[in-house]
Order: sequence, then structure tokens, then C-alpha cells
Amino acid sequence: MKIKFTCFSCGENFVIHIENLTKKSSLACPNCENPFPQGNFEALKKISSLVSEASEGLTYADREGNILTSWEFKLLD
Repeated sequence: MKIKFTCFSCGENFVIHIENLTKKSSLACPNCENPFPQGNFEALKKISSLVSEASEGLTYADREGNILTSWEFKLLD
């Protein structure tokens, strides 16, 4: 699952996988280095962690090793 960000300082759009977001200690625009507010980032990391946890187990391998999906969800605007 991915989160799309838009920096209003320079107009850059970029996407980060939730799994990668939870490993970061801060976030800044890759184009202009405008920092994402740290308090908001920490809250977003908590939400990302919960979303990742909620998506665990929705895909599984059958006896033949095929990957199957029982449910999928996406976060929308």
C-alpha cells in the first residue's frame, strides 16, 4: 500500500510505500527538502503501522504455493 504526498512549497508529488514510511525517522520533499511537520509525521507513522497490521493475513499461500487474496482494501481521499 502506498501514500501519495504533495509538497505545496514546490508542487512535487511523490509516493512512499507504507512499509518504508514506518522505517523512517522524518520526511522531507525529495525535490526541495521542505520538511514534513514532525508531529504530523509521527501520527502518520502510527496510522501506517496500524494499516500494515490490518492488511497482514489478507494474502496467503495455498498448498501448491499459489498466493491468494481473501480481501483487499485501499485508503482513498
